Amino acid sequence: MLTRNARVLHPRVIQLMQGLFDRFPGRTAEIVSGYRPGEGRSRHAHARALDLRLRGVRHEDVRDYARTLPDAGVGYYPNSVFVHLDTRDAQEGGAYWTDFSGPGEAPRYGHWPPTDQEVSSEVGWMVNDREPDLTTAREREWSPEAVHLPAPTP
Repeated sequence: MLTRNARVLHPRVIQLMQGLFDRFPGRTAEIVSGYRPGEGRSRHAHARALDLRLRGVRHEDVRDYARTLPDAGVGYYPNSVFVHLDTRDAQEGGAYWTDFSGPGEAPRYGHWPPTDQEVSSEVGWMVNDREPDLTTAREREWSPEAVHLPAPTP
C-alpha cells in the first residue's frame, strides 16, 4: 500500500535506469533521492526523477552515457556524489545542466559541458576545504575498472 509520502516511479524512469544498467552491467545502483513531496514543479515531486550513482562508475561516465538517452534530463553535480536523471515528454526533448553547488547550497549553474578548469577548481575547493567526507566517498567508489581511457588511435 502506498502512502501519501510514497509513489511508484514513472515507468520511463525505470526504462532510463535500464539503459544505464545495460551500459554498465553488474554495477549496483544507489538511489540518493527519488520522490520528494512538496517540491512543487520539480520532477522529483511527480516521481519522474531520481538522483543516483553506480558503484565503480565515474559520475562523468554516467552523465555522458545518460545524455545519449532520449527525452532525458541529466544533471551533473561535480561537488556531490550523484547524477540527476529524469524523464521528459517527447516534445520537450532532453535537457542537460551542471550545478557546481555543494550539499545544502543554492544552485550555481555552469556551462555545459564544464571546462576542465571549472571542474578542477570546484572539486579541489570542495574536497580540500569543505567536504572531507566526500573525499572518502569518492575514494571508496573508485575502482581500476572504472578508469576510462580513450581508445588508441591507429
